[in-house]
Amino acid sequence: MTRTRVITALVMAPVAIAAILLLPTPWLVALVALVFLMGMWEWFKLAEIDDTLSRTILLLANLLLMVLLVWASARSLVLFQIVALVGACWWLLALLWLRFFDFASDHQTYARVFKLAAGTLAILPAWCALGLIHAGQDNGHRW
Repeated sequence: MTRTRVITALVMAPVAIAAILLLPTPWLVALVALVFLMGMWEWFKLAEIDDTLSRTILLLANLLLMVLLVWASARSLVLFQIVALVGACWWLLALLWLRFFDFASDHQTYARVFKLAAGTLAILPAWCALGLIHAGQDNGHRW
C-alpha cells in the first residue's frame, strides 16, 4: 500500500508542478475542479451516501456551484475572495468540531447533512483560493 502511494506521488507531483507553472489560470482551475470533484466523490462515501444516483446528484450540485462561481466572477474575483474567506472561517469552526468530536458522528440525517456541508466548505474555498493565488498577478504563479 505504501509503495503504491509513493509511486503515485512520484508520478503525480511533476504533473501537478507542470500544471501550476505552465497552464493559464482558467485551464488550471478547470483541471483542479475535476480533481477536487473526484475527491468529493470519495467524501460522499465517507458521509455514508451509498446510492450512486444520490452521489452523482450531489456531485453535479457541487459542479454547478463551481460553474456559478466562475460565471459570477467573470469581471472580478471578489466572489472568489469571499468564498475563500468563508472557507477560512469554516476551518476555525472545524477546530471546535475537533473539541466535540462526537458531534455529527452518528448515522442520523442531520449528521449526514453536516458532513456533506463540511465537504463542500472544505473543497470549494480551497478551489477558489487556488484560483486566486494562481491569477494573482501576471506570471504570479511562476514566482
